[in-house]
Amino acid sequence: MIRVDENDCFSLQYYSNLFFLLQTAPEYLAKLTRSVSMNQIDGLLEAVMFSVYGNQYEHREEHLLLSMFEAALKYEFQEATEFTSLLRANTAITRMMTTYTRRGPGEVYLRDALREIIVELVGRTDSLEINPIKVYEEMVESGEVHAEHKSFSEKMAAAEQHEGVRSRVAERIRNLEKLARSFLDAIIQSIDQVPYGIRWLCKAIRQLVQQHFPEATEENVTSLIGGFYVLRFLNPSIVTPHAYRLIPHQPRYGARRNMTLVAKILQSVANQSHASAAVKESYMQPFKPFIQAEQSRMRTFLNELCEVPDFHDAMELEQYLTLCQPEVSIDITLNEIYLIHDLLVTYKHVLAPELSDHLNEILHDLGPPEARLKRKDDVQVTLQLFSRWDAAPEPGELTSPAAATGPQKPPRDTSLEGVKQNCKQLLMKLLRLYPPCAEEPTLMKALQVAQQSPSQEVKLHAEVTLSQVLTAQEQCGLPDDDGHALYQECRGLLPKQQSVQDRQEQELQSLTMVYETIKDHGNYLSEQFDAYREYLEAVRKKVGTGTKQGMAAYRRRSQSPIKVTLTQLEKDGVLIESKGIPAARRDNIYFMILSDTPGTYQVSMHYKGRSKEVLAKTFHLEEVLEMQHLRDPVLQLEDFVVLDARRVLTLLNRTFIKPSTGR
Repeated sequence: MIRVDENDCFSLQYYSNLFFLLQTAPEYLAKLTRSVSMNQIDGLLEAVMFSVYGNQYEHREEHLLLSMFEAALKYEFQEATEFTSLLRANTAITRMMTTYTRRGPGEVYLRDALREIIVELVGRTDSLEINPIKVYEEMVESGEVHAEHKSFSEKMAAAEQHEGVRSRVAERIRNLEKLARSFLDAIIQSIDQVPYGIRWLCKAIRQLVQQHFPEATEENVTSLIGGFYVLRFLNPSIVTPHAYRLIPHQPRYGARRNMTLVAKILQSVANQSHASAAVKESYMQPFKPFIQAEQSRMRTFLNELCEVPDFHDAMELEQYLTLCQPEVSIDITLNEIYLIHDLLVTYKHVLAPELSDHLNEILHDLGPPEARLKRKDDVQVTLQLFSRWDAAPEPGELTSPAAATGPQKPPRDTSLEGVKQNCKQLLMKLLRLYPPCAEEPTLMKALQVAQQSPSQEVKLHAEVTLSQVLTAQEQCGLPDDDGHALYQECRGLLPKQQSVQDRQEQELQSLTMVYETIKDHGNYLSEQFDAYREYLEAVRKKVGTGTKQGMAAYRRRSQSPIKVTLTQLEKDGVLIESKGIPAARRDNIYFMILSDTPGTYQVSMHYKGRSKEVLAKTFHLEEVLEMQHLRDPVLQLEDFVVLDARRVLTLLNRTFIKPSTGR
């Protein structure tokens, strides 16, 4: 068993071998994601998506991650017995694809393409509810319709026949169609901004359907693509925009319902089946003409979404360039390392059934997996990745007897292919160091030009390259053409390499902007933390935690609970959701707030006439203060009462913390 110490570089080499293999041979992780149980998949996906392939703006890692998806999707399609079962259930592959869309490029696209229209929708104060019975209940609650005690069927019949309900529903349908069309316009017009990886996944789905289910119609194919792109990528950002950082806080219940209705329409449009089949709820039936009219436009968009080039040729070049890089590294936590190690050992019979498999060799050297650390002890480490089978050792490296027992890089490959690869690396580096070399027709003339360079580094590199080429010809059987074929091959790679370099420069600019944004946000959070810490200290002093007099005064103010009605809490904005409470009982509900100890509060909900509370919750001042940093600063009492944490803090400040003058 190897216990990793973040300061022990040698022990980390074992895992450097393992994660180099996992990163560059994605089929292992593809099989693993299909083997683990559903309660293990989320932790694995977090580690894979954000650590193993954590550089979300680097083409090499992105392409390797897509290779993993390619393998996983192939397994999914090979095992599918019928078309209708593909990518429908909440399986490992669908959760993988959903998690992938949550990476940085996907969130940037959502912010650029949809944020403005989502903010506008969230800001609407009117209800767009079209379910007749809910509209009827709205009118009863507002006093427009006389409240009568009816059964559900009687209430539904009354709602459907009520002229006011029908008129209101018709107007809201027109508003929803206008909103849905605005979303469709924004989605279609932003096709060029959609991240390459998401578009490639759509293309892979289409190709695999055509390969495994050739009888599938175009509508079937685009419906499956739409299920991924709209249902698992776009709609979650529309229904829960706060989770995607499109808005700063959770929207109110009415706004969430409006967004859910828009998302239902978009999903029905993306579902390329007949409009009647695409619309399930009876109250959504009036949208059938709109859905049918927009389906052809969506079908064209989904097909165009798939029109992107493959990445395999580019990935071959990137893998080659990786060999020329001084190091490839990933940042990963110790618990993520231990989790993946544990899962690999558990499922190694599936991942590597052959004993000679490289994965089995590494797992044998690692020994049994280590137990997970406590959260406070978990740290992030940097693994310098290398392969014990493909890389040559540096001079003087791992020469001690102790080092010889650990993971080692093998001797330099002396086969023809290995020597040729070494010559190619040297020559590519020379052409990058001194571009005029590439203008010469032959390798020997290029080396002569390099040897006349004013740079000592270029001269030395030219001499080493010439020596390696001659040695390869004499000892390893490299074709005796003065390296002409090798030289032409390297010259042909230069334009692609330049393209890679241009992309890297663009990535550097993007990452610089991301870094500046993160740094500014970090400074902001640091300032907020200091401010809240000072505030907390001031609060504790104000309630007198340090003096007998202060505690006595606090107890005098807190000796009886504070009573607040549900209506008053709603009016003050403290209570933001109470959808499970019947309208007829709302006037009979009140809340009691008690604080026997500074910083600790008990909140309970009561019905008039009952001695026992309906529900109760205890929380601490620190918890409420910390919630202000969250996207959804809310306190939940069971499942049907939601309080705004910031307004709760204001209420506590007014009631308990400030000195009372009237008591």
